Amino acid sequence: MLLETMSLRQMIQAVFLAALVLAIACPSCQRSKTKALDEASVPFLDRFSEFDRWVRHAAEGEGGFGDDGAFSEALFSKLRGDSQVLAAWVLRPDADRSVLAFPKAQELPKTLRWTRLRKQSFDELLVSPWQLRTASSNQGIPGLLISHRRKESHQTTVIVAYRLDLE
Repeated sequence: MLLETMSLRQMIQAVFLAALVLAIACPSCQRSKTKALDEASVPFLDRFSEFDRWVRHAAEGEGGFGDDGAFSEALFSKLRGDSQVLAAWVLRPDADRSVLAFPKAQELPKTLRWTRLRKQSFDELLVSPWQLRTASSNQGIPGLLISHRRKESHQTTVIVAYRLDLE
């Protein structure tokens, strides 16, 4: 009965997410999970790298913005209009407002299973499958979280959630 009410897109999303969950749960499947997440991240890495550099550059001049609201607007301006971006967060443990979010009210997911990827241009690159839950739909929007923290500066972590197109 449930299958009759699901669209093809919803079925594909469900199968993809089930496969990711199984890959995460199965220790012997670690290599295939890492490979699948690595492949899923490829289309987003250039944009993510550009945003990561932008965040670190903007943080150097943060004091000139006057307040976190203005800084947050400037910081996330690079992501506005990108239809593949579901959400983003910048974690700054030493700042008055330690988490900046885009959209502003989007909470940082609390329980994620991160997988470390080895990429030459990143010190610590982590990825995790994720679903954006919306009030207007029972179905979540499948996404991939990409996170980076530099070794020399553990103070700022950049996380962006990209929409996964499963068609």
